[in-house]
Amino acid sequence: MAAGRDRQAAYAGERVSTQPLVLVADDEARITKLVSIVLSEEGCRVVTASGGEEALRKAEEIRPDIVLLDIVMPDLD
Repeated sequence: MAAGRDRQAAYAGERVSTQPLVLVADDEARITKLVSIVLSEEGCRVVTASGGEEALRKAEEIRPDIVLLDIVMPDLD
């Protein structure tokens, strides 16, 4: 799926990134921050969400390569 998106971006003249895009969703800010730091150090692009609703919205918007999701959150799990 990511390869198809990269090809479409290349055809459109956009810059194509080889770094995986990861969406990290957790209602505990310290966990989100820690995971983001580690993933960034490993060469990933990271987007965060602090709840289920926000995670769904961002997932539709940015189309991440992978989602790391806390399975128990207050607004939606």
